[in-house]
Amino acid sequence: MSFDFLTAYKELQLKTPRFSAFIINSENSDYNFNVENAKNCYLVANSVDSQDCMYGRDFYGCKDCMDCDHCRACTLCYQCLNCGNCYNCDYLQDSLDSYSCRYGYFLKGCKDCIGCLGLKQKRFHIFNEPYSAEEYAIKIEEL
Repeated sequence: MSFDFLTAYKELQLKTPRFSAFIINSENSDYNFNVENAKNCYLVANSVDSQDCMYGRDFYGCKDCMDCDHCRACTLCYQCLNCGNCYNCDYLQDSLDSYSCRYGYFLKGCKDCIGCLGLKQKRFHIFNEPYSAEEYAIKIEEL
């Protein structure tokens, strides 16, 4: 009778519990995968230094974000993809340094923009059309 090391090792692996999630230095963040320094996060994967985030992956220094992917230093964002340093934004993609923007793509340094594409340092735009602050408020109510 010969001893087969690989077969015995496989049997041992199947019987032994394994780590399913790596959670390092985190608080109230049990249902996550590969997180470090997370606080109050739920169903998040690949996150570092994030707080109150849920249902996303690749959060780095984010707070209060939900359903996002590949976000860095974002706060109060929803459904954002590849964004950095955004605040109170929804449905943005490939955007940076934006504030209170919705449904945008490739925005940089924009504030209060809706449905815009490829704008830089703009404010009060709807579908890439500029508006005054008063006109913008009226248009928002209409939408």
